[in-house]
Amino acid sequence: MKHSDNTVLFYYFMFKLTFLLFVVSFSSFAHCVNNKNPVILISLDGFAGKYLTTYQPPYLLSMAKKGVFTDALIPVYPSKTFPNHLTMVTGKPPAEHGIVHNSFYHRGFNTNYTLGSGKHNSAWLTAKPIWTIAEQQGIKTAVYFWPESETKVDNILPSYVKAYQHNTPNEVRLAQLVSWLQLPEPERPQLLISYISTIDDIGHSHGTKAEQTKNAIRKVDKLLEDFVNKVQQSTSLTPNIIIVSDHGMIDVKHGKKLNVDNLLTPPTGTVVVNGQTQLYIYNDNQVALTRLRNRLTKHKNQQYFRTYLATDFPKHWQLSLRTHTTPDMIIEAIPPAIFVKEGKHTPFATHGYDPIKNEDLNAMMIALGPKFKQGHQIDKLENKHVFHLVASLLSLQNIEHSEVIRAFFKRTP
Repeated sequence: MKHSDNTVLFYYFMFKLTFLLFVVSFSSFAHCVNNKNPVILISLDGFAGKYLTTYQPPYLLSMAKKGVFTDALIPVYPSKTFPNHLTMVTGKPPAEHGIVHNSFYHRGFNTNYTLGSGKHNSAWLTAKPIWTIAEQQGIKTAVYFWPESETKVDNILPSYVKAYQHNTPNEVRLAQLVSWLQLPEPERPQLLISYISTIDDIGHSHGTKAEQTKNAIRKVDKLLEDFVNKVQQSTSLTPNIIIVSDHGMIDVKHGKKLNVDNLLTPPTGTVVVNGQTQLYIYNDNQVALTRLRNRLTKHKNQQYFRTYLATDFPKHWQLSLRTHTTPDMIIEAIPPAIFVKEGKHTPFATHGYDPIKNEDLNAMMIALGPKFKQGHQIDKLENKHVFHLVASLLSLQNIEHSEVIRAFFKRTP
């Protein structure tokens, strides 16, 4: 009887060992196959969806024709760079991922957020970026600039990450992506991410209709063509490439300039953060804020802005979740008006306004690669689905996949 029991145990453990070896081998094989089709995500900051029609960038249009595209990628509110980039890599609205504007106040920290603050305190981020999730599931990632990519969420960074330096040439950024793709398979990242701010910079400085903006778009377009050609020539990989932007642009050169100091006499204990297209107001005294709102409705410039208490925030702003960073009041400029401080430079064009009310703020998205349909246009798409699309391509586990992204694929991935 004892001998029989030992025999049963022996075969039981052999079966378990064989099964585990099969799982490990299959997993390694799956990653090997996956790695032949890495995912490349590149953001063109400030590339308005309408630029595809207005400026006809030849390579981007050829990508759109061969893949899936939309010229109406809808930003989250506010249509600023950091909130939208974080939504695209977390799938969450700003109130959930923590970065509710480019600049805002944190009640718990009693300080204002500045761009990249997460590098010094990861608690600014309250949702996991896709590179963190991928790394936790054994998938190598590489990021050459993306808002908050230097933040250690769960004490994890991408396998390869570059510290942000604004003046790094775009050619250098994309050349590094090629170098990462040329690494031996065990070292090669399966998700590569980068960010180009040229078009946003020029748009702010010169406006959406300027020759400089047209030239910047053409230059970036050629840069992307050269990059894809280099990947094809120097590797045997067939990547799935996703080009996105975070928001469009509205010309504001001739719009009303609302001086914040002349507009507001805030109640005692109030924190006011000027986001140019919004004022975020923080004060727990609702009675005092109601009085402030009533005064503002009678202001001589009241036709240039709208005032909302937290209880009145439009549903599509997705700011109903009460957090350390969501404001108690928002004063929203009506385009092309902006809020200014005395002596500060004012732009020719900007963004940040409510994207639902302003189609000029639509962004764009183009997806090209072996997984994607060809010549398919999507009418409009919320930008949170960028996250879901990348997660699906990487076969990430424990992710709530969106049905919306099925429209991208030749077949269900």
